[in-house]
Amino acid sequence: MGIDSDTPSREAIEYLSEALKRVDGKTKPVEPCHSLDCSSPATSSSSSSHSRATRALAVDDALITNWPPTSPDSPRLGDDWLDVFQSPTIDWFSSPLETTGLGLSALLQKEVGLLRAPPTPLGFASSALDSMSQDVLRYYIQYTSELLMSKKSGADNIWKSTVLQLAESDELVMNGVLAVGSVHLSASMPQNQAVEEITAGYLLKSITGLRRALKAWVSSDKSADDTLRLMLVTSLLAEHECLSGNHHGSLQFHLRASYPVAKVLESQQRAIGEELVTNLLESMAYMQSISCLRFPTPGESGASDLLRMIQEGRLALLKSSNRFGNYFGCTVELYEMVPALHKFYATRELEIRTGRDLGCDTKFTDLLRDISSWQPQKGHYRSIGAKHTDEWYNENGGFVGRQHRNAQGTEGAEDNVDTNEQAMIASGLATQNVLVLFLYSAYLRHPEDHDRLKTAVQPIVDDALEQLDRVRGTTWENTTWWATVVVGAYAQARNQRRRVERSILACAPPLLLAARGLELLRALWDGPDDLFGFEGLSSLAGPAGGLCFA
Repeated sequence: MGIDSDTPSREAIEYLSEALKRVDGKTKPVEPCHSLDCSSPATSSSSSSHSRATRALAVDDALITNWPPTSPDSPRLGDDWLDVFQSPTIDWFSSPLETTGLGLSALLQKEVGLLRAPPTPLGFASSALDSMSQDVLRYYIQYTSELLMSKKSGADNIWKSTVLQLAESDELVMNGVLAVGSVHLSASMPQNQAVEEITAGYLLKSITGLRRALKAWVSSDKSADDTLRLMLVTSLLAEHECLSGNHHGSLQFHLRASYPVAKVLESQQRAIGEELVTNLLESMAYMQSISCLRFPTPGESGASDLLRMIQEGRLALLKSSNRFGNYFGCTVELYEMVPALHKFYATRELEIRTGRDLGCDTKFTDLLRDISSWQPQKGHYRSIGAKHTDEWYNENGGFVGRQHRNAQGTEGAEDNVDTNEQAMIASGLATQNVLVLFLYSAYLRHPEDHDRLKTAVQPIVDDALEQLDRVRGTTWENTTWWATVVVGAYAQARNQRRRVERSILACAPPLLLAARGLELLRALWDGPDDLFGFEGLSSLAGPAGGLCFA
């Protein structure tokens, strides 16, 4: 989405350069051989060639050990796997690196006992890719592509269909696909130098190629095909940051690099096709929106970019497409409230610091009513949703919770909706709870209100956990990663934290965003009492931690 239409292309190139520095500064990758015209690794000596091949084979062996069941009916990791993750004697993420003469594809066929189905065929000529890149591509097809969007009923996953068709003949797009697909490889074998070198190589080559293409695009006639490929690869790189838990802190750089391209892409929709354009624009708008669901840091512009998109009517235009909704689901009206929440946060901070009455008491009630009155569109439900209004305040300032929903007779009101839409509604209700948590935390920020805040939010946490449980195992789980971490940051009871851990760990294969989220939460839970909620997450992540888990 053209979130900041005034951002010049020159600045977009600078954002990519900064993203490149962050990756290059952390690793010294070996350039993987995955270009479409590369038939053999480029080497400077026979020993270097042998070393690189040995590392690739070692990764092959480790990868087969961590390759999960491939049956579509295979459940996500449940109670048994949770014990494996938490066992002090078993490290799920590591495995011995023994070299063999077999690549991963052959090993998959040989070690059939590890699989419930054969590896997914690539579906097109892939002989130009080296064996490691083919394995990463399989991971992308089987797992990663399913995490990149949540599907409305009848929608097609463009990341598995259209995007792969484009990647077959476009090296720039293929590099982006491989960068995203390698996220699972990194998560399965952390602290592995060979894996770090290979995955960093995919990422560096993708960013470098995109920056070069963007420079050429700026001085060209900006054809529809060129604009599309730039937007697509930028989206893939942004998704890479999300799935890796924004490990490099580069998400905002990729989002801002997309602005001038998105502006042109909007005008070329007819030449390209509504489905693909809407998916790309919506995915970027969604990532921009969810990355604002945190306490702002000084000098950041995320919320103002989102507000500008809303004020310019660009989000409204996107919403008018019948292809819209594979990422936001039914929550777009909730995310449109986020800039107002950021403004309230800043006003309340000033009110507390100066002691002046800036009207935050009244504004808190107004915002609470606005968030509470949200409901999914009538096409998705009959009547459901928790109401955080003044009628349901308890003595601590929190809402009554589940009792209110029972009193209105709305339990089970969505029973006439199919399972996919029920999950979408539940993800919306979980997001609604996250906004309420933001509002309460921004309002009760004075140190003397800390105990009141911790008591007031507990019914909200319980309700949010119920909604998150209803989302698990569906594609709409892809929209609740960050919501789960936020809710976990407010969880105090042992059973609440256990439910959050199970939700985060219930993913197969492992993901860096899950590990990153769990790492933050455990540090918060083990920390001092005042390390709590949004404030605690911001303190732990630091100013560079974009904290966007899509």
